[in-house]
Amino acid sequence: MKQTVFISLLVLSFLCSVGCGKDRVDNMELPAILKKFTPKTQSFEINPKIKSKVKGKRGTCLIIPPKTFDLDYDDLKTGEKISVQLVEVIDNFDFITAGVSLIYYNKARKEEQIFESAGMFKVTATYKGDRLKLVDGKKITVEFPNMVPGEKFNVYKVNSSGQWEYNGHNQELLLAQKETTLSGDDYSSLSYEIKKMTKKERKVYRRYIKIRQYAIDQLTWWNFDYPHSYFTCIKGKVLIKEKTNYAIYVIPYNFKGGSSFSHYKSNFKIRYLKQKKIRLLIITQDGRIGKSRIFWTSFKYGSTSCKEGPHCYCKNSDKPIKLIKPDKNILKDKNSFMKYLNMKPEVYNIRR
Repeated sequence: MKQTVFISLLVLSFLCSVGCGKDRVDNMELPAILKKFTPKTQSFEINPKIKSKVKGKRGTCLIIPPKTFDLDYDDLKTGEKISVQLVEVIDNFDFITAGVSLIYYNKARKEEQIFESAGMFKVTATYKGDRLKLVDGKKITVEFPNMVPGEKFNVYKVNSSGQWEYNGHNQELLLAQKETTLSGDDYSSLSYEIKKMTKKERKVYRRYIKIRQYAIDQLTWWNFDYPHSYFTCIKGKVLIKEKTNYAIYVIPYNFKGGSSFSHYKSNFKIRYLKQKKIRLLIITQDGRIGKSRIFWTSFKYGSTSCKEGPHCYCKNSDKPIKLIKPDKNILKDKNSFMKYLNMKPEVYNIRR
């Protein structure tokens, strides 16, 4: 029964977020294994009558003007504080465990798109347990670690209907002033300078990055994103004897983002982005896991809705994926699970 509920929630979360627009993109169901690794909500106590600046553990800064929130300030006691909450989504593993879909339905083009992200965050506020809103015309300035420099990224927010909504472009002028100190083909590439380092030097190396700045007018999820429309097909097999519900997570290695799909048969097909370096993570509701090798998706067009042929290609992801009951050391903490997936947390210093 639990498996049926789990797969139904996952299917509805995915399908509705790309089509019907009825289910919230920020309320995706996670397997129990992943729930313990959800990015932590950080709380800060501030005096809402004065200007405040708070800083998250991963470097995000919130600059909050005085009297920004919809409060009756005359009723507040002298020095009385409210709580501001921040969630930072930085590592690729954070995107998988945040419970937020990166599927965007573009109403103008009437098509579903998949986000490639430069980072995501959520800001909320409460007073005596009640959710607060921003006063009309007031904005919070957010300084976010510029993990993926570039001017192609737009800004999207989760609106009151629970759907991603375009909110503008992070301007080129700002981005031109926020370059990383070392160059590379993409954010994960080793630059020429890093390649010259010894193994010992690389181990202690921290890259220096600047910030991406944006003023938000709503307390919700925000994302710096580039929406992709061109897909390919991936197929594979999971070694299961019985029909069992499982989630397929796409773990990216050369860009930020990731997606999840649901299935129940041993053979599967999914649609994803072209020419991306990824791995598939399989998680069943009863706690078994499996992973594919790391591979590149095809540059050829493909879809799950067309018959395979010259104009509809579907790449085989790997040999059949085995499912195991994970060793307790794999699930000990976030870094242990990331090591199992050959992932490393982002390590950096910010220069403002």
